[in-house]
Amino acid sequence: MKIAVLSDIHGNYVAFESCLEHALANGVTMFCFLGDYLGEFPYPQKTMEILEQMRRQYRCVFLRGNKEDYWINRKNDTNCEWKNGNHSVYNMKHNYECLTADQIDLFASFPISARLQYEGCAPVLLCHGAPQDNKRKLRPEDAGTNEAVDQCEERYIVCGHTHVQQVIREDEKVVLNAGAVGVPLHSTKAQYLILEPDGREWKYEFASVAYDRERVIRELHESGLWEKTPYWCRITANLLRVGAPAHGTVLHEVVRVNDHQDPWYNIGDSYWEEVLKAFGIE
Repeated sequence: MKIAVLSDIHGNYVAFESCLEHALANGVTMFCFLGDYLGEFPYPQKTMEILEQMRRQYRCVFLRGNKEDYWINRKNDTNCEWKNGNHSVYNMKHNYECLTADQIDLFASFPISARLQYEGCAPVLLCHGAPQDNKRKLRPEDAGTNEAVDQCEERYIVCGHTHVQQVIREDEKVVLNAGAVGVPLHSTKAQYLILEPDGREWKYEFASVAYDRERVIRELHESGLWEKTPYWCRITANLLRVGAPAHGTVLHEVVRVNDHQDPWYNIGDSYWEEVLKAFGIE
């Protein structure tokens, strides 16, 4: 039995379809989704339709990432702080407006972690960020990672959220990061992880899949998203083409240059232009 673990699709349904095709061609029969289903890309319902089809046709596990919390909190909080933000958060508003109430409620029903047990193998703990917090990142040589892993009884922990495929070893435990389907860092290919039982242990394989990135960038333009949230789309296109920098890295620099004068969702254009120019993002 082979299990595919996919994280951080971020609405890139073209990359998502390519990963699924690759997984099925390699004998995968079960799928684990670690969250962050929507994000930077247009046509979010195409991603949702694929997820629903997967849920009908295959054995699947679904977790809730930090992105899902944005839509859930917006639904439950009429005073949500970012709902009246400027064009830098238009893609967040666009995703929310495209989702149905039932779809948001479905996200809310997903846990942030789940235990995978199979045929006498060592159990695997699946999570988006950390098992205790879907916003927390498990990074190598990090005291927070040590603390989070120490709280888990499982030897194998599989996560996403950082968008970087890697193995982190903490004493006897193994943390596997599946990378990102939609917007990986340090790679221009869509990423996911394949698990396969091997006696009591697990074999793992990191998959990287080429796909039509220029088609995705064209859709950013054709959908009108580029015009409505130009800075975020410019970061997205640059990330797809060269693998860096991350959206969060750019946003943090914009906040720093703005000297925290404005809330992150309403920082003015001049700060975005200055920072994108410094990063060499056209």
